Amino acid sequence: MEWLSALNRTIDYLEKNLLSESTADVASHAGISSVYLNKGFEIMTGMSISQYVKNRRLYLAAVEILKGAKVIDTAVKYCYTTPESFSKAFYRFHGLTPLNLKKHPERIKVFQPISFSISISGGGKLKVRFENLKSTKLIGFTKTFTFDEAYKQIPVFWKEKLNSILSKCWKMNQSVISSNQITDLQKAVIENNIGCFGASFDCEGEHFKYGILGVLKNSDIEASQLGLEVLEIPDGLYAKFESVGPLHESIQAVNNEIFTKWLPGNPKYELSQGPVLEYYTNGDIQDQNYKCEIWVPLKQKDE
Repeated sequence: MEWLSALNRTIDYLEKNLLSESTADVASHAGISSVYLNKGFEIMTGMSISQYVKNRRLYLAAVEILKGAKVIDTAVKYCYTTPESFSKAFYRFHGLTPLNLKKHPERIKVFQPISFSISISGGGKLKVRFENLKSTKLIGFTKTFTFDEAYKQIPVFWKEKLNSILSKCWKMNQSVISSNQITDLQKAVIENNIGCFGASFDCEGEHFKYGILGVLKNSDIEASQLGLEVLEIPDGLYAKFESVGPLHESIQAVNNEIFTKWLPGNPKYELSQGPVLEYYTNGDIQDQNYKCEIWVPLKQKDE
């Protein structure tokens, strides 16, 4: 699915389902990976899909209240469990309560449907190479997140694993590794270079699975007994975008370039199904010359 078409299909679907309890299957209607859809949507709009839905509901609810609708009926219609929870959300969005809005209708916060219409091809600032990857198994620590919480919780997940095991393993010298002084988990981390990948995989609904991973070297490893999970990258074409600079700032900048400039209107490639991958190299992640990569699954457009 061409990127801009997928975004506009997403908006069309959301607008038709604003009164549904859940819009979790929006990705299937857009014809795109839920991970890339949510990631790209937030980069393009500055908000998550669920926040977009909340904003649209609260604007339409305000319109109905100004027309005379009761607060309790409006709360139920727009998927709030109680009038109190509706009023709190209403106040956070509009800056006043539903009852006060009737006295000050000019203070309604307008939030109309978004339309994506840019058409930019290029990506001249991006350094990218293309590679056909064969199916590869990754192993590591995984956790399931909602798209709304991921931005804050994934760094916490990394910090937890860095402090508990990864940093210690990376500092071990060969003599320690060769001895019997390390645990099976530490051995697995070292042998499979766990921590060289951060990867997001589609799940059902509004969740996705994130992994701190490495390439599986030993298929006989009892992953589940060590608190690890094995995930697979399917065969496919990937664009590997280079990121140079302090890790978090540079990765964010490259992602913005990919979704706002490289993908929209790209004459040759469109997104394909597959995990979102970030490949990390050894080195000081705060160094101005630190290099890592973002791997994006693609397919060629039909001629």
